[in-house]
Formats: sequence, C-alpha cells, structure tokens
Amino acid sequence: MWERFSYYGMRALLVFYMTKGFLKLDDAAAYGIYGAYTALVYATPFIGGMLADRLLGQRRAVILGGLLMAAGHLLMGVEDRVAFSTALALLIAGNGFFKPNISTMVGSLYGDDGGRRDSGFTIFYMGINLGAALSPLLCGYVGETYGWHYGFGLATVGMLAGLAIFVARGRLAQILIGVTALATVAGMFWLGRGNALSLAVNLPVGIAVLVAAAVGIAALAGGDLPESLGVAPAATGRRALLGLSPVSVVYLGTALAVPLFAVLVQFNAAAGGLLAVFGGAAFLKLLADSWRAEKGERERLWVVLVLMFFSMLFWAFFEQAGSSLNNFADRNVDRTVLGAEVPASIFQAANPIFILAFGLVFSATWGFLGRRGLDPSAPVKFALGLVQLGLGFGAIWLGASRAASDGLVSPAWLLLAYLLHTTGELCLSPVGLSMVTKLAPARMVSTVMGAWFLATAFSNYLAGLIASLTGAGHGTAGGTLPPPAETVALYGSVFGSIAVTSLASAAVLLVLSPLLSRWARS
Repeated sequence: MWERFSYYGMRALLVFYMTKGFLKLDDAAAYGIYGAYTALVYATPFIGGMLADRLLGQRRAVILGGLLMAAGHLLMGVEDRVAFSTALALLIAGNGFFKPNISTMVGSLYGDDGGRRDSGFTIFYMGINLGAALSPLLCGYVGETYGWHYGFGLATVGMLAGLAIFVARGRLAQILIGVTALATVAGMFWLGRGNALSLAVNLPVGIAVLVAAAVGIAALAGGDLPESLGVAPAATGRRALLGLSPVSVVYLGTALAVPLFAVLVQFNAAAGGLLAVFGGAAFLKLLADSWRAEKGERERLWVVLVLMFFSMLFWAFFEQAGSSLNNFADRNVDRTVLGAEVPASIFQAANPIFILAFGLVFSATWGFLGRRGLDPSAPVKFALGLVQLGLGFGAIWLGASRAASDGLVSPAWLLLAYLLHTTGELCLSPVGLSMVTKLAPARMVSTVMGAWFLATAFSNYLAGLIASLTGAGHGTAGGTLPPPAETVALYGSVFGSIAVTSLASAAVLLVLSPLLSRWARS
C-alpha cells in the first residue's frame, strides 16, 4: 500500500510539475518524458526479478528498491534539471527491484495452496489500490495546494513508512501500522475540513485504511513473516568482477545504471528506440520458438502473441490517465463543486476507488459464470475490456461536444469515463497474467512473462506519444495556455479518435476470438 502510495503520488503530480513548476516544459516535452519514465518503470522489473532470483534474494531487493525510490522522491524537491532527471532514474531503478519481488514474496507465503494464494493476492491487490487511492487525496492535494515539494515529500514519507513496516518485527511492526494509519486518516480529514465533497471522498477511503490497519495488526499477532521468506540464494564463494562479490557487482551496476536512465528519460526518443529493439527481439524469439514447437504449443503461443498486441493497445490508451486526461481535468473540467474548487489530481483517485468497489464483484461474477459453464474466454474478456475503454473515451468526447461556452466540461463525464475504464481494466488486467502462465510452455514461462511486461513498457511509451497529440503549448518560453474554449475541441477530437480505434480493435478481436479460443484449447 505505501509503495503504491508513493508511486501514484508521484504520478498524480509529475506532468503538472513539469509544465507548471520550474521546468516550464511545453506539453509535448512533458508527455515525452512522462512516457519514457513510465515505460522504463515497467521495463526494469524484468532485470530486477532475475537479479533477486540469482543473487540478492527478494527481501534484500525490496529493501534496496524502497531506499532508491525514497531517495528519488526526496530529490524531486531540488529545483535543478540534473537533480530532476536523477530523481526519475532512481525511481525507475528502485521500482525494478521492488515491483517484481514483493509480488514473488506474496506468492511464496502459500506454497502449493492455490486457493489461499488467490485469496492472498486479492488482499495484496486491494492494498495496492488502497495506496493508489490515497496518493491523489494526500500527495496530489498537498502538492497542488501547498507546493509541489510538499507533495513529493509526502511520497518520500510514505515510502519510508512502508520500508519501516516491512523491516520491523513483532510489536514494533504493529505499532508502526497503527500509527501510520491513524496519522494518514487524521491528515485526510484535516485537509478536507470545510469542504463537504473532499470529506465525502475521504471518508470511505479513510475507513478502508483503518480496516486494513486492523487486519494487518491482527495478522501479525499470529506471528511475523517467516525468516526464510525471500532470503538470498546460497553463496557460491566465487568472486566476481574486480574481486567484488556478486552482490557488490549488483550495487555497482545499479549505480552505473542510474545515470543511464537519467539520460534516457531526457532523450526519450532513445528510450523508445531501445524498447523497440528489445521488444522486437523478444517478439521474434517467441515467434521462432513457436515454429520449433509442436502444433499445440505453437498455437497457444500464437494466442499469447495476439493478445499481447491488444493488451499493448489497451494500456497505451488507458495510461492517458496520468498525462493527457490529467491535463484535461486541470484545464477543461469544471472543478468547482459545492462552492469549492477540487484539485485536478484528485480525479486520479477515481480508478483505484472504483477497483476497490467493483473488484470483488467482478471476481465473484466470473466465478458464478464459470460454475455454470458461461465464463467468457480470455479473448472475449479482452474485447470487453477494449469496448468499455472505448466507451469511456466516447463519454469524454460527448462531454467535450456539450461543453459550456467557456469550454468547461462537467466532471460527471470524466468520472463516467474513469468508471468505464476501470470496468474494462477488470475484464482485461487480471486475465492477462493468468493467461500467460496457463498457455506458455513450462520451459519458457519466464521468457514469455518478460516479453509481456516489455510490451506493457512499450505501451507506456506509446501513451506518451498519443498524449502529445493533445499538446496545447503550455510552458513554452513566453507562451501562455490557451483558454479552455480553444482547447476543448482538440481534447474531444483526440479522445474521440481513441474511442473509435478502441471499439474497432474490440470488433476485430471478437471476430478472431473463436479461432483464438480453439488454439488455446489445442
């Protein structure tokens, strides 16, 4: 929860900080950096997972990743271009160590008990989305209201709080959970004082935080995490480069990778080229492997590759949330509600709140349909996800076409879009990773999973390119932001095109679904 709080707190503010803060970037430049940053965030876990499996162990990798990310959030408070790039690089490297290994540790808690593992990951997924819901309400609100650096500072505190809870044992861990939960809820209600809308949004999230804390404290009463969980593999006794131990080489390599990531973020076209090369190589390797496999394996791999393409398309559109949709909320949504102006970043909380509200409903629905032999196939669920994503962007297009004379759009259209995007995500996201583990041959599951994450990374880079189509020139030297009446049509046009493309892609996938379903069963 705390790690996602820090990451999404950063995400809620990053584009605003680049365009409104000391950098004063225009939209296209900000979206390019944002796209490269989020793409590399999704690419590095492939490397971080391998290093943890072979050298560090998951526990040490999580701690290293958390410290790197906390340093990155803290460095965001320095108004210097080099410091800014280095901060993003630290976040990229830290996420690479943290993201894959905390998930692996959750899975390791349950051994071969698949039912309990599924329940454990449900709790884990709810914790992730609780952190994602909290961050705009705290980091976003504080950053926009009191100053960017205060928002980034809260993200730093959140990351350090999570690390402290992770490392602590026994009564200390329980105390830390209770204290951080109470402080968080108190902060939410103090910030929302005098604003009925903020209090109405903060109340259910605050209750969820207190419930989560109570569950965590009660769980730890039964014992700490097993000492053997996530430990480093047995040392081989061999020395590595320049007489250093293998673990020291990892630390050295990380230190060298940070400036490389900083350069790639600034020269984001190079990041895109690098991702294209690695992604293309991964695709060609999987294609070659499929031709060498027997017929059943070959057809199942083809299903993965086809759905990988549609997944990449889905996330390239969905990830407008942190860039163009964030600016749309800031510039063209009427955020005056009940007499008070709502910070634009608060809308970033809609998606995780909707996931918390509907996640278990979707899980129960698939189970209900499955017991009756009516559960849709993976390709059909992917198509349903794309349909709802398209309808969400269609809602924004419709809202933009009905904007007031001053170019402002009712927030109801944006919230409707986020609701539809969330239900689309719940149709597609949980299915994708499960499908990879089911359809990929056992000897190459890790390779296929790595390619899947690389495709997600590339989709984030594409998201930045798509967002640049909405660029309004904010932050250019001597320039000013056009009034909402002049930008609403541009946003409406781009989002309408995304809606049409998404719906057309869903139609193509529905046509292909019988063939893909037959291949998946082969």
